[in-house]
Amino acid sequence: MGSLRFQRRRTIAPGIRLNLSKSGPSLTFGGRGMHYTVGHGRRRTTVGVPGTGLSYTSVSRRSGKAKPRSTNDVATTPQRKSMNQSAQESPGAGLFTGIVMMLIGAPLLVVWFIGLPFIAVGLYMVLLSVRVLRSANHQVTKVLGDAEKHPDNADAILGEGLTLFAGDARLLAGRGALYTHEERYAEAATAYEQALAAAPDDPTIEGHLADVYLHLGRWQDGIALLDRLRSAGVLTEDSLFSLLAHESLAHLALKDAGAALAVVSTAPLARRTMSESLQLCLFLRGAAHYAAGQHAAGVKDLDRLYAMNPAFAGLDEARSGMRDGTFHLEYGGHVVWSSEKVS
Repeated sequence: MGSLRFQRRRTIAPGIRLNLSKSGPSLTFGGRGMHYTVGHGRRRTTVGVPGTGLSYTSVSRRSGKAKPRSTNDVATTPQRKSMNQSAQESPGAGLFTGIVMMLIGAPLLVVWFIGLPFIAVGLYMVLLSVRVLRSANHQVTKVLGDAEKHPDNADAILGEGLTLFAGDARLLAGRGALYTHEERYAEAATAYEQALAAAPDDPTIEGHLADVYLHLGRWQDGIALLDRLRSAGVLTEDSLFSLLAHESLAHLALKDAGAALAVVSTAPLARRTMSESLQLCLFLRGAAHYAAGQHAAGVKDLDRLYAMNPAFAGLDEARSGMRDGTFHLEYGGHVVWSSEKVS
């Protein structure tokens, strides 16, 4: 249930007002921007920036124990991110916040213990945001974002970025990804090789470069990178399964069915439920069995895959090929393995 509020204000002299309310009288000194109220057993100081709606109120009791309180838009709430994280992740917003804090703090210097913290925090955020905006990492991220937003002009955007940041691994890898998407594999390989030279042992770049090598038919180069990634132990389970399948494919292209079978058989193919990458491993084990002359084992693997996922790409053709002796594998436009080649 609500209650009625009673309050009257009378101006005693310029800048001095008498406030009458149910809780008793009080005096207010000052006007817009800053005023000081005494009464009701406490003292209230309110400082604001005229025309902005931003203000800060500090209330203290006569015992001297201060109880600061923020009002309106400057109310303080718990933040999940530190100022450093906010400024680094969104330097534009950090810069704006810092400037606003300094603008609030400037008129509050009349009460130095209120104004100085605003000025200090605002200046810190401005300097930090400017530093982030000027950093090469932020500018490279912006170039990559622009290239993603404008795919038709992505090559030119990345090229301009590389003139400013020559040899940057992220820009070179971005160009490699673009060329791969456009099936310009030779140029993609060059871009990824340059990226890997700038960032040695980067598993993401190594994986993309290995895939490009396989599309180019550079089987040995692809196997070398895939072996290196496999031994590094940095891949997720699904990425590892995809790697095993592609490495097995490369060995089949080199007519080494034994090595292909050995690699792909390290995958946990006894599982009843399989991801797409693990299904690919099962398909490649069937192909390796068939290439090694173990035709029944090859057909069995493909029949099991069919029972699991009859829509698996190319499965119907592969099963028919194994039964009538015309089985063959292709990758990136290259014939990896063919029954005709063997015969």
